[in-house]
Parts: sequence; C-alpha cells; structure tokens
Amino acid sequence: MRKTALALILTIVLFSTVFFSQTLSVANANPIGWPWKQEFTSGYPEITVMSPVPGGTYPQDSVWLNLTITKPSNWTDVEGQLDCVAYLIDGERLSFLSQETWDEDTVIVPVQDPLGVPNAPLEFNFSLKLSGLSAGDHDLDVYARGHVFNGGADTEVGRVYDNTIFFTVASESSPSPTLSPTQDYGLKLSPPQQIAVLSGTIAVASIVLIAFYFKKRQRGKSP
Repeated sequence: MRKTALALILTIVLFSTVFFSQTLSVANANPIGWPWKQEFTSGYPEITVMSPVPGGTYPQDSVWLNLTITKPSNWTDVEGQLDCVAYLIDGERLSFLSQETWDEDTVIVPVQDPLGVPNAPLEFNFSLKLSGLSAGDHDLDVYARGHVFNGGADTEVGRVYDNTIFFTVASESSPSPTLSPTQDYGLKLSPPQQIAVLSGTIAVASIVLIAFYFKKRQRGKSP
C-alpha cells in the first residue's frame, strides 16, 4: 500500500515537472501574449538589439540602447503601423503582457509611422542613451508595439525581445593626476621658511667644520 502511494506521488511530481517545463519553453519561444493568445497571422515586429551586448561592461556615462525594429512586409497590405518602442531596466519582463500591467519604470518611445504614405518604411533605427544607472549589474527588456487595421478592425500587436539582456555598469575610477614637466613635486615652503631652513643648514655645516678644524689641530699638537 505504501509502495503504491509513493509511486502515485512520484508520478504526479514527474508529470507536473514536465508540464511546467514545457509551458516555460513555449513562453520563452513566443511573443508576448503567450501562452494564452494564438499566433497573429499578419506577423509581429522583429527586434534586433545591437547594444548593450549580453555580458558587456560599460562606463556610467556611455550606456546606449541601439536597436532596430522591422515591421513584417505584409503590413503594407493590412495597414500595419508601429506605435512605440518600450524598454525596462531592472524590472519584470512579464509586465509587458498588457499595457495595464506595465511597470512604472518602463520608458516609452513613440514612433512616427503614418499610414497611407507612399514607400512607408518597414525598418526603424533607435539610439537611446541609458542614463542614471548605478554601478553594478543590470538587466534590460525591450518591447515593440503596433496596430493592424485590417478590414477596419484594430488589432494591437506586441512583441518582447527574445531574451533579457544582462550587462554591467563600471564604477567610475578617480582619474590619475596629470603632471606637467615644470611642476614642482617637492615640499612647498614660504620665503621665511626657506630662509630659516637655509640658516639652519649653514649653522649645522659651520659647527661641523669648526669641530673638524679643532680636532685636526689637536692631532697636530700631540707628540
């Protein structure tokens, strides 16, 4: 009886582990909306991040988010429009599931992508400076959102970048002092101090010379 109960418990644990691992793998492989929404037939914007690179280290004043958003080519036929790009530093990736749950620290960058213009661009490049970061490790998530007005229906389409980007901000080190060739690196003395030091040196030298003179003279008088 105990063996049967133990086997049943192990079976439930094994099934639960497989189920959740498959659910997570599906979540990581699909755009936002997973795993509760079906694939959107008109496609999703593609996100390409050039920097920061995973595992990279950057100075505090030189951290840039450089990325490209590419709309599906068929969006020109279904009136697809890119709405905005958003990024989140040290936040919760899952907050992008819906606009109502966006983290308060999410930075939203509007995109000018008018409809009905000839030769509408499909590719949009961004270079955004990430300021105010403290020294240490950080993580970054990027999201692109658009709308498709196919047949008069307004469908919101969003996609989160495939992976969270982990990077490091280096602490600012104190710059080494630049020394000019003519700079005096010795002890700084005022003119009175210089006179006092010179006078003391002369006095000591005089005493040494006098002592040497009398000592030599006594040696000369000795038989």
